[in-house]
Amino acid sequence: MSISDCIAPEILLNMRRPGGDVSPAPVARGVTLKRSRARGFPIKLRVLCGADRSGALVAAAQSVAAAFAIVLLAGQAARAACTPASPVNSATVTCTGATVDQNALAGYGTATDTSNTITVEAGASVTGTNGSGLLLATGTVVNHGSITAAGRAGVEATTGPLTLTNYGSINSAGDGAILAYTNNSHTITNFGSIVSSGIWSIRTIGAQTLVTNHGSITHSGNFTSVSAGGTFINYGSIDSQSGGAFAFGSITNYGVITARTFHGTQSTGGLTTNFGTIVATGGGTAGMFSAGNVLNIGTVSGGVAGLHVDGFSAPMQGQSVNSGVLTGGLYGIQAVSGSGLAVDLAVTNSGTISGGNAGIQMRGNLTATNSGSIAGGSYGIRHVAGGAFVNPHLDITNAGTISGSVAAIQFLGGGNTLTLAPGSVINGLVQSTAGGNIFQLGGNGADTFDVSALGDTAQYRNFGIFNKIDSSVWTLTGTSAFAGDVNVNAGTLLVNGSVAGASVVFVNPGATLGGTGTVAATFLDNGATLAPGTPTSIGTLTVNDALLFCACSLYSVKVFGLSADKTQVNGGAFLSDAHVVATFTGSSIANRYTILTVTGGLTDTFAR
Repeated sequence: MSISDCIAPEILLNMRRPGGDVSPAPVARGVTLKRSRARGFPIKLRVLCGADRSGALVAAAQSVAAAFAIVLLAGQAARAACTPASPVNSATVTCTGATVDQNALAGYGTATDTSNTITVEAGASVTGTNGSGLLLATGTVVNHGSITAAGRAGVEATTGPLTLTNYGSINSAGDGAILAYTNNSHTITNFGSIVSSGIWSIRTIGAQTLVTNHGSITHSGNFTSVSAGGTFINYGSIDSQSGGAFAFGSITNYGVITARTFHGTQSTGGLTTNFGTIVATGGGTAGMFSAGNVLNIGTVSGGVAGLHVDGFSAPMQGQSVNSGVLTGGLYGIQAVSGSGLAVDLAVTNSGTISGGNAGIQMRGNLTATNSGSIAGGSYGIRHVAGGAFVNPHLDITNAGTISGSVAAIQFLGGGNTLTLAPGSVINGLVQSTAGGNIFQLGGNGADTFDVSALGDTAQYRNFGIFNKIDSSVWTLTGTSAFAGDVNVNAGTLLVNGSVAGASVVFVNPGATLGGTGTVAATFLDNGATLAPGTPTSIGTLTVNDALLFCACSLYSVKVFGLSADKTQVNGGAFLSDAHVVATFTGSSIANRYTILTVTGGLTDTFAR
């Protein structure tokens, strides 16, 4: 007997219908349809010989056609277009066409699949109606098509690391579009669209995690859209009904982040950098919420604060640098520890900081350097009580504008310092709840200050010490009621007004006191210079009570023709063999010039 005398009485087909696999069923005499373990539509032949072979062959052919018809009619059932089938490890998986619930808990994959590279091709889709769209333990996913989950996550990695690059769309109505819960080194990059109505859009754990968005992320859930265990970088857009982006590491934004019921960005300790736009519109929100350092070159706004700085459960020291715009419904910057622990914040502003109540509200220690604008509806900078602080203080240096209708600067207690640099504008009062604060003129360049604004009932209040610092040249005009010490520590102080009410004037090594006004009793240390008049004109400086030189101090006068600078001392003078330096100009020279007069005693002489 030859093989030509035999037929195939049994055809085994791998196919499914609603409710499960096709059960074995006879379709013709000698022919039976049965479940197959193979993929596709393999036909297995078992040899049968006899006179009925022609009828059986016809029935077999009809059975194959019927099988294909059954599969095509089963569109409502699970469809398998990702190959090879899961569970599988260390495989290259390609998804084409439409894949729906290929595995029990996912459109494709299991929680134990490891080291696979899964590619969803353009035009393809993977859908999980009960669980995740793609489910894996660890591996790489490249999506050019669409991944959808109704029950859990668009892509879920149970252990990681997960490397995912999305060029298509990932959508989830479950917990999140992308979930990588386990502490590991995950890398998530989005060039396409991510849409989530669940808790998160992207949720990763692991300090070495990097999440980068070049596309769009839309989130209508009830928590932060992107929660990154490590670093988050945004070049695209995030539109979230709740929070924008959270990271345990650093956050960098070049794009647009919009949040509503929670903060635009939140970092627990890393650097937050913004070159783009961050907006949080909710009533209790901040554009940026940080326990670390902040650099803003773009635009940030928040329902309460543009920037909220908080040490959470630990004392913190942070730096905030702004050359862009920080604005909030109440505060441009709010620095406060919710735990009551100390916050030490350094703010450098060359941009705009503004708030409905205060430009900056601080609970803790603040060092602020401003060359831009700081303004609030009530306060420019406000220091408030609270927290576990030891002698909290503000040190403010201003070369820009600080404004507030109640107070431009409100200090808390004593020990605070305000330094004005050339270009400074203060619109409003500067006051404190206690005295003992320090007023300084410093910076570089030259400027004029009306000293009548300094006093306990004037614009600048509650100051006990007046210092001239740095290399600048400051000219005082007006008459001051200031009664504390005046220290000329560096640069040049030209008194063309009056600080006669001060307790004493000290001129320290390397510094110069001059002008044509009136000063209190004056003492010059070694290396200090007294130079009456101004750098460009002859004049007389009046010293009340006493003038004391040291042996190594200098008395510098200008001589122009028949006139010379002079110091009038309404009291005694102690010359101590100090050196005189005279600068002559003009075509005429007199034989004698009076450069010092005293009404009291004169002790010693100038050096010869």
